[in-house]
Amino acid sequence: MKKKRLLMLIGSVCLALMLLVPLAVSCGPATPEEAAEEIAALESKLAAEKSKVSSLGDDVSDLEEEIAALRVPAEVFEWRLSNLGPRVGLPVVVAEAFEKDVFAMSGGRLKVTTYYAGELVGEMETFQSAASGLAEMAFPYNPAYAGLIPCAQIEMGLPGADCNQVEQQAWFWEFKDGVVGEIFREAYAEQGTYWINFGNQIPAILVSKEPITGMDDLAGKKVRALGLFGDFMAKVGAQPTAIAFNEIYTAMATGVIDAGCGFNMVDYWDLKFFEICPYLLPLNVGPGNGGPLVVNMDAWNSLPDDLKAIVEVAAKDNCWLESRAYSYFALTDWLLIQEGGAVVGPAWSTADTDEWRAGALSLWDDFATKDDYCAQLIPLLKEYMKELGVLK
Repeated sequence: MKKKRLLMLIGSVCLALMLLVPLAVSCGPATPEEAAEEIAALESKLAAEKSKVSSLGDDVSDLEEEIAALRVPAEVFEWRLSNLGPRVGLPVVVAEAFEKDVFAMSGGRLKVTTYYAGELVGEMETFQSAASGLAEMAFPYNPAYAGLIPCAQIEMGLPGADCNQVEQQAWFWEFKDGVVGEIFREAYAEQGTYWINFGNQIPAILVSKEPITGMDDLAGKKVRALGLFGDFMAKVGAQPTAIAFNEIYTAMATGVIDAGCGFNMVDYWDLKFFEICPYLLPLNVGPGNGGPLVVNMDAWNSLPDDLKAIVEVAAKDNCWLESRAYSYFALTDWLLIQEGGAVVGPAWSTADTDEWRAGALSLWDDFATKDDYCAQLIPLLKEYMKELGVLK
């Protein structure tokens, strides 16, 4: 009996050994090379898991930074805009629209307040107010700073360069891939300002106390005219006189001048010039009237990129608003002006009209010699006018 139990015990031990030995062999590497491979695989897996943990840590850190940034109020910029015109009429409506657009688009991060002629500086110092940093932005009158940036008057539209607002904007930004706009930006940058765009309105006009029926009538007339308009008046025999915009009415009324030019039909109504000078010349003095929007360069560089983009978009939208508004009100204002007694002067003869135009085109060649920027722009202007069919 004991022998039987002993044999059973020995059998059980043998069976256990038969089962355990293969299992033990299968759990361990058969060779050192296999062991090294298994260790390398496990180390690679461990490194991948550690990388996941590190990445999660970075994500957590990024989220913490975003939350902290949201808790800190965004920097608010408060800018002053110096406007060339007085606080009256359509220019105020256009300026207020720009203020509201910038404030809304920036979520209140950029607030623009407009100061009109005489409130911060006079009309003639509007550009310098932005260049010096007295104001962060300006809507200046190009001829007022012709000595600093001669090509600014080409930007405004030389006499004889007949085009509408859409065609002018295309010259800046579409003709030859926008080279014209870039030239203006380079010129303005030399004076410490960033040129955003030109806000064109409608053609510049000439009005007078007495009818001007041709070149002989114009000879010797004292005409309020600045910059390029003064140069043009001299070309056609008039006597240009420099007078600030908000002083024109008084100068007309007191006989300091016989006529005025360089403004448009809306100005003619808003400032009541028709009360003194009821005769409108049947020829435009220039294709455009208005001014650029410029920013002090240091102020511009202080803005984050998203606010710069907002200012650019708002300015271009405002440019089109200005063009549409002035075009519309020029028609409605002319009806009111006629009721006030104003009339279009007699049509000029072909000979007088040709002489007027010849004087305008000779001005272009004069401008080409003013500086390097003008020398680049005048050939581009001539090429573009040929495309439009204005020049042959």
